[in-house]
Amino acid sequence: MNRRAWLGAAALALSAGSGTAAFAQTAPYPSKPIKVVVPFAAGGATDVLARVLAEKMAVGLGQPMVIDNKPGAAGIIGTDAVAKAPPDGYTLLLGLSNSMLTNQFLYTKLPYSPERDIAPIYQIAIAPLVLVAHPSVPVATGPELLKYVVANKGKVAYGSYGTGAYPHLAGAYMSQSQNADMSHVAYRGEAPMVQDLLGGQIQIAFASALQVKPHLEAGKLKAIGVSGERRMG
Repeated sequence: MNRRAWLGAAALALSAGSGTAAFAQTAPYPSKPIKVVVPFAAGGATDVLARVLAEKMAVGLGQPMVIDNKPGAAGIIGTDAVAKAPPDGYTLLLGLSNSMLTNQFLYTKLPYSPERDIAPIYQIAIAPLVLVAHPSVPVATGPELLKYVVANKGKVAYGSYGTGAYPHLAGAYMSQSQNADMSHVAYRGEAPMVQDLLGGQIQIAFASALQVKPHLEAGKLKAIGVSGERRMG
């Protein structure tokens, strides 16, 4: 059974040496540059993490790590590119777990088989999502936001970085549970989603802490809640 290499990342933080050991076991690999496919647009948290990781791993492996952004379809386009690449370890994927797990249950037919075509190597990080709102939304807490979306039924738009991605599922659950008829706007990556949120084209979004923290500190966005077990520092 041929399996392609998958460098799995749940989100945002990484110990630089943690992935290196996974590649150091089969000499003389690597003997040429390694491509790392990021299935989201440049500038998002996954892309930033990939570039930090690639820089550190290139030193340890002695070969360049080339980042290749292939955004679209909640990670399916980039994941499919890796699944169809030669299974030689020179095309890797750094993506979110929805590309490997949830998409197979959300889409009738994927162009790849997560079990047959993708081989997990290492889980790099697990990170929570932050529920953020544009400053024009007059709420400060989760309960206030729920009341707001109900009172403004059909008028609130939330963003995600692809249909089926975690921010989409979280927003859809909020909309359905409150009967709020919120509009979903799918983007090709987290960075363009946050840009539209900053501009007020959408009102709320679930985003990574890495992507939105500078905007929270600058007062350009406000945090309503976090999906993890602890408060965000």
